[in-house]
Amino acid sequence: MQKNILLILLILSLMIISSGCDQDKKDEKKAVIPVMIYTASPDRIASYIKLTGGIEADTDLDLYSMASEKIRKITVSEGDKVKKGDLLLVQENEIFVQGVKLAEAGAASAQAQAELAEKEYHRTESLLAEGAVTRQQFDQTEMQYQAAQAGKELAKAQLAQAKQQLAYSSIYAPADGEVAMLYYRQGQMVPAGVPLIKLVNTVKMTARLKAPETDLQKVYLQQGVVAHFPAFPEEEFNGRIISIDKAIDPLTRTLELEVLLENGTDRLKSGLFGEFLLVTDNRENVIVLSDQAIMTRTKLRIDNDGKQITEKEYYVFLEKDGKAALQTITTGIHSRGRLEISEGLKFGDRIIVVGQNIVKDGDEVKIVN
Repeated sequence: MQKNILLILLILSLMIISSGCDQDKKDEKKAVIPVMIYTASPDRIASYIKLTGGIEADTDLDLYSMASEKIRKITVSEGDKVKKGDLLLVQENEIFVQGVKLAEAGAASAQAQAELAEKEYHRTESLLAEGAVTRQQFDQTEMQYQAAQAGKELAKAQLAQAKQQLAYSSIYAPADGEVAMLYYRQGQMVPAGVPLIKLVNTVKMTARLKAPETDLQKVYLQQGVVAHFPAFPEEEFNGRIISIDKAIDPLTRTLELEVLLENGTDRLKSGLFGEFLLVTDNRENVIVLSDQAIMTRTKLRIDNDGKQITEKEYYVFLEKDGKAALQTITTGIHSRGRLEISEGLKFGDRIIVVGQNIVKDGDEVKIVN
């Protein structure tokens, strides 16, 4: 009986030992942490001032009617490209045509009267020198001559006015551009002083932005700008600052500047609102990491006066020979969720970017895709 008890105790001991070994193996397996890595390689990063604003075409004109008349003909459609001087629209102008004809006849008559009066003036002037006419007769002839000259000038002015009124009935393109909008249709009656056509030129798109006075020292002419628009979420539009106001707005404490966009403007539309990033610093051939890959901790330091100072320390975990190795770093530019690593890393380092939150210095790691 006693032998049986001893046998049972021996079997139980062996089972416990075996179970403990299995548990140790499980714990050992758990200690190997799967991670993903990024191999440090040359990259670029820039810092920005972020501003918002709308864009407008370099040519953005409303062409107004100058006469209260019905539209006889529209020679263009919305979206048409036009050149400077192209005829765009004609209003009814028969009255103006007749007015020009009457003015031309009046000018011709006044010209003839002026020529006749001039001849009479010179003839009377010769007779006065010979004593054949009195001074009073000469003065009367001179007055008629001057009146005829004034009548000629008046007729010329009336002809010019009639021609200008006729010209008002036709709308021409004042610059190269694109017909963005037709406010009226053929056959409609329009009053004077209302817009008829909107003309834009999308070859050049500009934006007027307001920069806070605190950023004044970071803004300069020809500074690079990167623009983003919700209508084109995956695209960047590059530009530069072409003008800066000389004075700060006393109410808003901002400085107005003008940005010229230089690419993709044929697809942009006047009035689009977007985000503009003014490049204040640009780094090439540096290591850049997502800020999610970087860890922080607070450390205490005693200064020369014995005071405790808290400092934030940045670090990452490297993968070295299958183990996690803590590496302190110094950061530089921080832009749009990315950080420049100015010290602590070198090209070729294998940085843990997934799993870095659960590893500790010296932990065994396994790289997974």
